[in-house]
Amino acid sequence: AVTMSRHLRSATQFIIDPVLKKAEPVNLTQAPIGMNQESRILKIDSTLYLWSEGLFRISGNEVQQLPSQNTSSNPSFNLSNYKNFQYNIRNRTLESYTLENDQLIIYQHSGNISTRCGQLPFSSSIYEACYFKNKVFTLEYKNGYQICQYDSSGANRIVVDKFVSSRNFTNIHNAYAYNYLIATEEGILYQKDTTMYLVYPGGFTKPIPNSPRFKSGSLYLKNKESIYFCANYQQQPLYHFHKDSFTIIHQNVNSIRYAFIDSKHNKAAFSLNEVNGYTIVLTDGSNTKKWNTPLIALQIAIEDKYILYRTGKNMEGYLLDLEAEKLITVPSLPE
Repeated sequence: AVTMSRHLRSATQFIIDPVLKKAEPVNLTQAPIGMNQESRILKIDSTLYLWSEGLFRISGNEVQQLPSQNTSSNPSFNLSNYKNFQYNIRNRTLESYTLENDQLIIYQHSGNISTRCGQLPFSSSIYEACYFKNKVFTLEYKNGYQICQYDSSGANRIVVDKFVSSRNFTNIHNAYAYNYLIATEEGILYQKDTTMYLVYPGGFTKPIPNSPRFKSGSLYLKNKESIYFCANYQQQPLYHFHKDSFTIIHQNVNSIRYAFIDSKHNKAAFSLNEVNGYTIVLTDGSNTKKWNTPLIALQIAIEDKYILYRTGKNMEGYLLDLEAEKLITVPSLPE
């Protein structure tokens, strides 16, 4: 089903039936207040979430509100244009945050199950929070940026590291979630100047020797134990991070047009605009296949093990078989 809002500030959400070609309203008693330019519809596995001044789960023809902050109780809860505490996607689990008695409460959501994971005293100096193995890690600003660790109760604050400037990471799953702290299987990954570090519960940090030298915001895509990185500027390699090591998947990437994680087959597919043309890349981190295309491959649809791409009006397209690892040329796609 496709979900939409009739108007930007409509309080009614609709389910579109593509067969009967009509839209029916969901349960009005549970509908959110409406959507605005900050609202986002997110799909994680088979679950649909809606962020609209609060977090909601869409199921059937009902919209269920989940524990999360809304602006009615604290209008100044947005701390900056690019980072907020409202929601973050981490490893196919949705994290949301709410204020209760000046405490920042962290919830993790998986389908219809919401788990309260940790809390810490609210402070306007906190840019980002991340729960990991019974600890809460934060990016804070106090006379410079700091990586801090708290117990899940918000006690025993430890300053793990200090540095002058930060770098943004952007989650490809949701182009509006800017995450600086990245939860891996080993620890929390963050960048300091030109080196990446892992911080483990307990506050011990370890530099990654072959860290990419990202100079600006960086895109990342995560699948179980694998993380893929590419800086958001020209001629940067596409990296794969596993355990505590980086390897290069593809060189000289100008931009990533589309990226997709296939968790069933543990693979990632990329449509790349590179220095010498256009490439479709399919990889599991260890084994990589690449196909050059005369025009950029624009993603149309994903169904089970297939990704359908098009190149332009009435031009040939491509069907990527994730299981067989084959790219099939479709002579001509309809307009």
